[in-house]
Amino acid sequence: MAHVEPERIDEILGRDIARRAKVKALLVVGVHRLGSKYVVEMRAIDPERDRYLFTVKEESPGKEGLLTVIDRLSERTRRELGDEPSEEIDASRIAVGEALTMNLEAYQHYVRGLDLNAHYGEFASAVKEWRRALELDPNLATAHRMLAYALGWYNRPAEAAAHARAALASAARMPEKDRTIVLAMDALDKDDRAKAIHLAEQLAARYPDDKTSQFVAAQVLSGAGELQRAEAAFRRALQLDAGYICALGDFARLLDDSGRVAEAIRFARAGVAARPTAANTAILAWATATGGNVEEAVALAREAIRLDGGASLFVPFWTYQVLAYVGRPDEAERELRRLSLQGATDEERGAGSLWLASLQANLGKRQDALRALSALPPTGPVLRAQVLGIGWPRLQAIEALQFVRSLEQAYWLAPELAFRGDFVAAARTASKLSEGSPPQALYRALLLEHENRREESIEALRTIAAAAVRPPTRFFEAQVLYLLGEVLLAADRPAEAIEAMKPLRGINTTWGGWFEVAENWPRAVLVRAQAYERLGQISDAVGELDGLLATWKNADPDLPLLADARAMRARLGPIAAVAR
Repeated sequence: MAHVEPERIDEILGRDIARRAKVKALLVVGVHRLGSKYVVEMRAIDPERDRYLFTVKEESPGKEGLLTVIDRLSERTRRELGDEPSEEIDASRIAVGEALTMNLEAYQHYVRGLDLNAHYGEFASAVKEWRRALELDPNLATAHRMLAYALGWYNRPAEAAAHARAALASAARMPEKDRTIVLAMDALDKDDRAKAIHLAEQLAARYPDDKTSQFVAAQVLSGAGELQRAEAAFRRALQLDAGYICALGDFARLLDDSGRVAEAIRFARAGVAARPTAANTAILAWATATGGNVEEAVALAREAIRLDGGASLFVPFWTYQVLAYVGRPDEAERELRRLSLQGATDEERGAGSLWLASLQANLGKRQDALRALSALPPTGPVLRAQVLGIGWPRLQAIEALQFVRSLEQAYWLAPELAFRGDFVAAARTASKLSEGSPPQALYRALLLEHENRREESIEALRTIAAAAVRPPTRFFEAQVLYLLGEVLLAADRPAEAIEAMKPLRGINTTWGGWFEVAENWPRAVLVRAQAYERLGQISDAVGELDGLLATWKNADPDLPLLADARAMRARLGPIAAVAR
């Protein structure tokens, strides 16, 4: 006879399961509403002898008091079961009403937000639920933590930090799982790698069947640079729910970054099969584009946009990269303009405007990107310098250099000054850097090349590129790899230069910041084209130039690198034609 899964586990089935598991006591709870009053009854059953051990009953005058009733029932049940008081029990005891919230409606809004985000990618709706939860209970720590996560996406670091502090303030009275999540994310925010890794591994080990715990553990481990351990947690989260949007997107990027794009596509297809949402379809479009299947990627991106109807922030995030990368920049720009004008909230419209500026920057529309940035809340100072440098050779980007010189302080100020050729000002700033810090390491690599210690510079840049362009240090990937390629070509090692810059693929560069990619990818393309020419691979050189010129088909006409690319293409084109 075929086994049929029951729709629900009732008391009879529960007794049978408990008997097979050799459980000593089965607790059966019933909740009855009498007018506005609630009566909660808990019966303890001996499944082996099929008899009642005891019954406890508590009443609440209203729904708001139910969590306190649970606390009282828990205490009475522990006594009836013969639990002896101990320091271990006292230390682990958590009052449900205090740990979560006394307001059940607030908790319902919090949980609904989790569902909207994880299952449908409807970020704005999820944020609305979390904010409503905090209106009802300003001390609901888990809602504060989720808003900290969301506001990071919206590029609002001050607000995100405020919510993170509010969550941390309530950590001591939270249940263990939620407390560990909050403490692990806080440790990562504060760059305490050892603590973050320890807590993330603890979270993954203790809650193997909770997908949220696995996802948070994976995020923290990834952010701390433990990519192999992060991968295991991502896999477990997706084993529990193949269509888990947040985990699926981050894991697809991790797989692609390690050269496993076919596996990224496989996971993305499984995600769509499990939950065919607009957001999952957009992730599959991105993975497919990265794998080189342009037509299918475009079709999937368009289908994701059609399914979405403007509900998910994740859809334009993934699809605009796809459409721009595969040569449909007009469609990408149209989708981001829609988000910037018609997004569900001010935060979503702001995100759309920032992404639109990044797209314009990558398309060589330098002036449009500068105007868009001027209309947005202040962003990182280096970001504006990167836009000012678009389309200019590195040491001729005078506006970018003048802007960087005007900055009083910035984390990356010393290497930025050196990158743009002002080693005198860079040296003054570099003296304040900690030995071995990421800005100091990049400044030192640049200084070595400036002092004609090229081999040392190459080794320093290789070290950074191999170990530090990804979490936890987060160098500017396109900048570092372009520099390495430039120095290698200057050392007459063209094949190595090409290989070093292989991860750079325009706006679809996995870990690069969009604006630093916009500044440095065109420079890298010209270096690669020169390297191919030296190797006699003229068709490959022309292919590099054609890719840049297609991306920059509507770029500002006065960009010097655009003129350089056109001139080189005109020179090499006839040679390539003869070779064919």
